[in-house]
Amino acid sequence: MRKSLGDWYFIVPGTDDTFSYMEGIYTHRLTPDYSIEIGKRSTKPGYAVLNLPAVYSLTYQVMDLLYQQVPVANLYMERLKDRWIIHMKDARLNGVSVELADFIKRSAK
Repeated sequence: MRKSLGDWYFIVPGTDDTFSYMEGIYTHRLTPDYSIEIGKRSTKPGYAVLNLPAVYSLTYQVMDLLYQQVPVANLYMERLKDRWIIHMKDARLNGVSVELADFIKRSAK
């Protein structure tokens, strides 16, 4: 995750424990499964908004999918108590399971 334009950090799903990127790499020996594309910011107006429960496995599957397929420049994620609010622009998601697609549709505002 990344807060605003600050440093990258890791979040442990379900516990909300966080630690710095360097701590994750060197202390916990975490390695990325894929690279995250910063990309170019879209200038098209409007966002799709997802309102996801914070402690739910499908939420983290959606977040993983977004990080893989949507440039970070077009994503804004905010944690509000027991919810993740995700704003995204110009995204076409490919290879999404039926279960995950239904979850995304139900969560879209």
